Amino acid sequence: MAEPMSADRSQAEAAFVSPPFGDDAAGMDFPVPLTSFVGREREIAAVIELLRYDEVRLLTLTGPGGVGKTRLALQVAESLASEFADGAAFADLAPLRDSARVLPAVARAVGVPEAGDRPVSQRLAAALAGRTFLLVLDSVEHVGAAAPAVADLLADCPGLVVLATGRGALHVGGEQEFPVPPMSLPDPAHLPPLPELAAAEAVALFVERAGAVRPGFALTAENAVAVAEICVRLDGLPLAIELAAARAKVLSPQALLARLEHRLALLTGGARDAPARQRTLRDAIAWSYGLLTPEDQTLFRWLSVFVGGCTLTAAEAVAGGAAAGDVLDGVSSLVDKGLLHLADHPDQEPRFAMLETIRAYALEQLADSGEEEHARDAHLDYFLVLAELAEPELTGPNQVAWLDRLEAEHHNLRAALAWSLEADRLTQGLCLAGALLRYWEHHSHYAEEGKWLEQALPRAGDEPVPVRAKALHAAGVVAFWQGDRAGAEAALGDALVLFRQAGDGAGTAFALNRLGTLALHAGDFACADARFAEAGVLIRETGDEDGIAALEGQLGYAALLREDYERATSHLEEALVRYRRLDSKLGTGRVLIHLGRSLTEQGKAEAALPLLREALDCDRETGNRWYLAEALEAFAAAAARLGESARAAHLWGAATALRDVLGAPVPPPDRARVEAEAAAARHRLGEEGFAAALATGRMLTPDEAAAEASAVGGPSRIGTSGADVAPDDADEEAAMGLTAREAEVLRLIAEGRSNAEIAESLFISPRTASTHVGRILQKLGVTSRAAAASYALRHGLG
Repeated sequence: MAEPMSADRSQAEAAFVSPPFGDDAAGMDFPVPLTSFVGREREIAAVIELLRYDEVRLLTLTGPGGVGKTRLALQVAESLASEFADGAAFADLAPLRDSARVLPAVARAVGVPEAGDRPVSQRLAAALAGRTFLLVLDSVEHVGAAAPAVADLLADCPGLVVLATGRGALHVGGEQEFPVPPMSLPDPAHLPPLPELAAAEAVALFVERAGAVRPGFALTAENAVAVAEICVRLDGLPLAIELAAARAKVLSPQALLARLEHRLALLTGGARDAPARQRTLRDAIAWSYGLLTPEDQTLFRWLSVFVGGCTLTAAEAVAGGAAAGDVLDGVSSLVDKGLLHLADHPDQEPRFAMLETIRAYALEQLADSGEEEHARDAHLDYFLVLAELAEPELTGPNQVAWLDRLEAEHHNLRAALAWSLEADRLTQGLCLAGALLRYWEHHSHYAEEGKWLEQALPRAGDEPVPVRAKALHAAGVVAFWQGDRAGAEAALGDALVLFRQAGDGAGTAFALNRLGTLALHAGDFACADARFAEAGVLIRETGDEDGIAALEGQLGYAALLREDYERATSHLEEALVRYRRLDSKLGTGRVLIHLGRSLTEQGKAEAALPLLREALDCDRETGNRWYLAEALEAFAAAAARLGESARAAHLWGAATALRDVLGAPVPPPDRARVEAEAAAARHRLGEEGFAAALATGRMLTPDEAAAEASAVGGPSRIGTSGADVAPDDADEEAAMGLTAREAEVLRLIAEGRSNAEIAESLFISPRTASTHVGRILQKLGVTSRAAAASYALRHGLG
């Protein structure tokens, strides 16, 4: 607290204070930016609102280097100039190396002479006492020891308001912290129209700064994707974006994006009049790193091995042995200094993450320290344990929670697999891949994981038999979902041999079940029956309830393909009972889709809708996009049978787009069914109308498609491309009592196909084809194939 002083001395020293934004600003050195201020309207408004509260007299803008704290503080100070009658001052504390120099620096900024017969704290208090004054303290992170002096000054000067900036807060009583976020970013996967994209803060900043070095630069349809991706890759950090935009003088956005893999080397050459720590991105981050304790520096380096962040538990498991001291304290310190940020997940353990630009610097430091191998080994070991804990949980009531947990760690799991190859820790990598199979399958992660297995398995000859068996099984399943029948059969066949060799009954049953499904898709029902029968014996011996439910579901699917609806219903209902008992959303959803399909194919589309709606809810809750595509196709078939042709086309379009993203085509026997059902809608809408409705559906988001599917049987929720046909004006084949499959068989008859050719085209047996032909002749009231073909052509079904 300041000592009492005479009124004369107080007035004399106060005379040095003058407002920097008015005509009396001489001697008040506020930085004048040479570039325009872009964006930040929300942040400016929020900070100003806080500073207008009487209770907020110390507000600290915090965040990582390069996030724009100083520019935001200057903009706020300029906006508030008229509200501080006695002026404002700016004190740059970055050059200081001693906290004892903070108050003298403030005195210079305010206009109080450094020399005097009293301590500078008292002379400052005298000068500012009774004044309404705004003091901006820039870069307080490295002079935190001066925080009590700042608090004392505020206590002595009721009209003083301090706006500070720093990588971390001052941590004194009464301080209000305002974390400055990165600039707003677009979603590169779903770019808005150009005018809306140009309004995104990060994009607007890039375009303006690029235009300053390359006159005429503009956001165009050709460079929009690259510009958006650059801003995203740079985390929306203004400093990084400005440094990148400076390269637009010689590099196009596309070329600049290609070089961003080495971002720290690229992002140099800032303005010469900028502080040294802001001339390159590396310097900005190094400034913060240099302020850390040795223990926090170690933790910072080790946490860089996490991709997409980590939980506190993961940080403790991976870095706890290397970082001396409590990891929670270290993480809190890194958050406080802007090098980590907290990402809350409702009902989950909070996650801590680094911006990728900061992580790139941390990885450099990790490599230079010689600790990288140990850190990455610990990372791999942790995620192997996590995956093995999750594996048995993915079949029961906790499956959704565990799938969500693994999805949150998806990038970490990929990084762990990559390291297992690079570091020749193949056993751990193969065990990790085997444990993750159900997760990959249910969340449709095929492409990158398949590539990893392709690289790992040829090197796995000396690995233990059980390890190779599970990895080959995973490779076979991934190939199956990607439509690679030959690859799936080879990998699953090898896995079956190894499972038998290892005496693994459950593994053998799983492989047989998959191989049986492959046989179904090839139309080899005898082979499928044999494999399912052997799998059934083994699964029942193990007592695996989930395995038994899965087998019943496969038997029901096989009967459905044979159009033996009575047997299909029996097996599927048995599977449904078991899955409901297990509280398995995944299994329940898949079985309900098949039950709905069975009812639709029997002409009972209305009865199928409640089952399909429940299946849709299950698929969305579990995040299984493959099953979601199947559900949309099942809804499309029901819509077509109900005469809702445009809606059916919308749903087929949405399902096709989803499958394209997944790289997972419709299996061959289902493809023939989908084509048969779509043919009826195409006939009703005409080629142009059907194509337009299909294109509309392809543009739907998964949520929009699900909403449209749920509305089958009611008003359409989206604009139609071609009028729907009312149910009482149903298509010709429905009027004749033909199922969708029978209508397709009739078209093939009209093309002159034999029963064998029909069977091959539709992936059914010749006997089933012959049965279809007989039923068609009976329903049409004709006695020959020629008469049936003539009837089809007369009614536009040829």
